[in-house]
Amino acid sequence: MKCEEVRPHLEDLCAGELESDLSGRVMEHAQACVECRRELDLLKAEDRLYRSYAAHLGCRLSNETALWGRVSARLRSGERAPSGMTGALRSFFSPRRVAYALVLVVLSVAGTLVTVGILQDSESRTASRISDDRDLESAMRSIARAEREYLEAIRLLSGIVEKRKPSLDPELVAELERNLKAIDENIAATRQAFREHPSDPELALYMLAAYAKKVEILQEIAS
Repeated sequence: MKCEEVRPHLEDLCAGELESDLSGRVMEHAQACVECRRELDLLKAEDRLYRSYAAHLGCRLSNETALWGRVSARLRSGERAPSGMTGALRSFFSPRRVAYALVLVVLSVAGTLVTVGILQDSESRTASRISDDRDLESAMRSIARAEREYLEAIRLLSGIVEKRKPSLDPELVAELERNLKAIDENIAATRQAFREHPSDPELALYMLAAYAKKVEILQEIAS
């Protein structure tokens, strides 16, 4: 297999989603090709980071759910929450922690887009077109990965928010639902635009920004 045939399959290989025959051929090429091997190693390192982050976040969210139940019970009974408990929850659900892995992905995508040369002149783009095409393919894979990570964060945070809704002020819940509806419409519009123009990285970043806004709003309620 040639590099241009192998690169689109590297992320699926890393995720264990390739059929055994194709997986073997892709791996054989990657072991012999320094450039493809380097890209595969980077994908594996990213995958370990994402899996570790997701496992850590999932565990902490599970613990926080039980903790919130105890806090809510104390509040309903008129007792104050134990000192430091609320602060600990807010600390864990700070934007920095919730968005940590997501920011890494977006920075990676943005860095790749700079490498692709969005701001280069036409002569420079023509001279480096082959290299740019490869970088663009890598950027598109990173964008797809970023979208999956945002969706996972939204799923986890939405679960916490749904469990908290009964204890929230009805007006706050109504405002939250209005905001989320508007953001969902924005996500749908930007996703559609990107699906229609999948080679346009700027549309992809608009889509990721819409996901980021939803994570931000959910985080505010979950903290």
